[in-house]
Amino acid sequence: MPPTALHCIVHLTPVKMLQERFPAVYAIKFSNPEDPEHYSLGDMMIWATVPYIVWQLLYHFMISVRRADKIAAGRPTSFTWMRKSYSKAWIGRFVLSLPESLQEPFFMLIQYSYALSTMIPCPIWFWYRTASGVFITALFVWSIHNGATYYIDVFGKRFQKEMEQLKRDVARWQSSPEATTSPLILPENTPSIEPRKVPSQPGKPSSIDRIPPLDAGEASSSGVNTGQSGEPVARERNEKN
Repeated sequence: MPPTALHCIVHLTPVKMLQERFPAVYAIKFSNPEDPEHYSLGDMMIWATVPYIVWQLLYHFMISVRRADKIAAGRPTSFTWMRKSYSKAWIGRFVLSLPESLQEPFFMLIQYSYALSTMIPCPIWFWYRTASGVFITALFVWSIHNGATYYIDVFGKRFQKEMEQLKRDVARWQSSPEATTSPLILPENTPSIEPRKVPSQPGKPSSIDRIPPLDAGEASSSGVNTGQSGEPVARERNEKN
């Protein structure tokens, strides 16, 4: 958003409104290089360095010095995170190769150098509208790419882990001896269905013996009835015209 705000103020604001509401931008944009209100790249870097140094020193005093015991107990800071995350990168190996007393000052120096490197191309975005538009477009496309890959890398991998855990749970449940004796789970408010018991009589088969075979059910479902002699009897149809 800061590059977008800068582009709108510098390149899309009318000159009269720019002079009234943003006189500093108007002075830099329309003043001559020899005028005292004109700022060069060196002047901008100096004025940006002063608040940066104040912030960095206050951060070091408030966090690294006053809360050293909490950091030693495991609370992360930007410096400890850098040492852990970039320990295998060249910049991390370089910082870790230094004595421990010099590691944090070099880390702050690296941060300041990075800040200066991002300030150097800023006059290009300030003086040239097309270059500023190309820069903002590149940032917009980059943000879309980061957002899309975040959903794939984070949510996709998380869903994959959940599916793999579900497969392991199902496999463990199927291999458990309790799986064969677990009761049947019916939906709520489902009436229980009990098998009809036929009292056994002497000389007659029991209720279990009276269960028809599977092929008999298939024959019945196909529209063919079997008589007592075992021969198929055609089912009568009533067709209405």
